[in-house]
Amino acid sequence: MGNPVIRTEVWNQMVKTDRLRRYYGVLADRIVKRDRRVAALTTALAMSTLVGTLLPSADGLTWILALATIVSSLWPLVYRSGGKLTRTAQCHARLSYLHQQFRSLWIEIESGSVGDDVATKLGDLAGQIVETTIPMAETGDYDEELSDRIEEQVLGYWKAEAEKGLSSAATAT
Repeated sequence: MGNPVIRTEVWNQMVKTDRLRRYYGVLADRIVKRDRRVAALTTALAMSTLVGTLLPSADGLTWILALATIVSSLWPLVYRSGGKLTRTAQCHARLSYLHQQFRSLWIEIESGSVGDDVATKLGDLAGQIVETTIPMAETGDYDEELSDRIEEQVLGYWKAEAEKGLSSAATAT
């Protein structure tokens, strides 16, 4: 079974990376959906502006629609959603990889085939979590309500996994 402290820490880090990867996955999905809505709005406004130019009595409306089209088309540039999406998606992908690494480490611990370097592996992986999430934390884009909801889901999932026998470290969560 190995060192119980390391065992518990691997379990906790596995749960943590699962929570973080799910959180950033949802954030990336939100950005994509928002960008699609903005693109659809911009297209609708542009088409309305075009129709307005064909109607002689819609001069004032045409200018309003044209201005609204310009504003909505500038949204992605002003809010840099493309860059946010890239950073968020990269963070999600990296955390998914780290989560798999922690799962592999957990399987090694459970099977008793873990080497003497388990503490080093654990430290390296934990450090990579920090390196991965610091740039995202610096942006200030944090949704506490979403984080709380995902944490509740993740803890429920891992407690169920522990009850199914994935772990004898269920108390670690």
